[in-house]
Amino acid sequence: MHTNTIKKIKIFITDDHTILRDGLKKLLESQKDIKVIGEAGSGKETINKFKKIKADILILDIGLPDINGIELAKKLLEKYPDLKIIILSMYELKEYLQEVIKIGIKGYVVKKAADDELIEAVKTVSKDNIFIHSALSKSFYDGKIEKKLSKREKEVLILVAKGFINKEIANKLNLSIKTIETYRKRILKKLELKSRAEITQYAIKQGLIIL
Repeated sequence: MHTNTIKKIKIFITDDHTILRDGLKKLLESQKDIKVIGEAGSGKETINKFKKIKADILILDIGLPDINGIELAKKLLEKYPDLKIIILSMYELKEYLQEVIKIGIKGYVVKKAADDELIEAVKTVSKDNIFIHSALSKSFYDGKIEKKLSKREKEVLILVAKGFINKEIANKLNLSIKTIETYRKRILKKLELKSRAEITQYAIKQGLIIL
């Protein structure tokens, strides 16, 4: 007689506060389908342990003692592209949110809401969906970034924001100047912007370019 075994979501926790890690572990393992298979208090320890174990999801504190959590996430995603990462942050800041989603992080949970949201975040992210802290999700999904730009429109937007003129952009992308002018008009309309200066401000706010 066969018994049905539940496939568990394997979690790794990186946070420099032992008490918080213990609390998160207890919270997560209250669920039958979640198992914490490792933990670390620094970026270096995380990288070393990841060489030996394979987690499905990494719950990652943004403020580590030895490396910024976002930098660590970038390094891990380069090496383990299937890894799903949920950022834990003290801050309800859209700027952080745009940055982490842009590099491929799947979840953003604010520490004070972890008790309520973390299990939901894990289950959402395990299905390859994005989870965003409730207080930020509305502004994120209603914001201009969700007014879809095509990949090419985004490329043009970034080059305009960096100060290139239409002719230079056309040369870089192997397109006609007329096509670039069309893309610029579309970008302005979709993002409700009026000028190059506004395009630049938008690109900086969204973390698409860094001055």
